[in-house]
Formats: sequence, structure tokens, C-alpha cells
Amino acid sequence: MQDRQENSYPSITLADCTACLMCVDVCPTGALGIVTRNGVRGFRRYPKLLYEENCVSCGACSLECAFGAISMKHKAGVSGMGARS
Repeated sequence: MQDRQENSYPSITLADCTACLMCVDVCPTGALGIVTRNGVRGFRRYPKLLYEENCVSCGACSLECAFGAISMKHKAGVSGMGARS
């Protein structure tokens, strides 16, 4: 089980993603969306972090993914230290 990590974002490994899109459904802020891509086997829908500014780093998407395709990654350049404004 993955804990909430401040200043993190979901990173999706498409090779492990089954495109069930449960992560999109569980996202409380709508930060994850559905993208359609044309691949070798035709069109495929998959989740993507479309609205990073809406992501609250709750980790719900990562916890919902039964296939381990989503991990929470630390945002580069953000220390998470100091007072919030």
C-alpha cells in the first residue's frame, strides 16, 4: 500500500496498464483523464495525468490500480519544506 506523498504525481507505466480506467474514476479532482492513441493494434484508450495543477497527491489512483501500473513520483525541484502560502 502506498502512502500519500506531498508534492508527488502519478506516473503511469503503460506496459503494465490494462486500460480499465478505474484510476480515472477514483481521482477526486479529475486530474487524470482518458487519452486515445493509435497503436499497432488500432486505437487504445489509456489514462494520463492531464491536469497536473488539480492533482492533490492523494495516491488514490495508485492504490486503486490492481496491476501496479501507477506509482507516485516526487516532483523535481519541489522540496516540500517550508511554510505554505
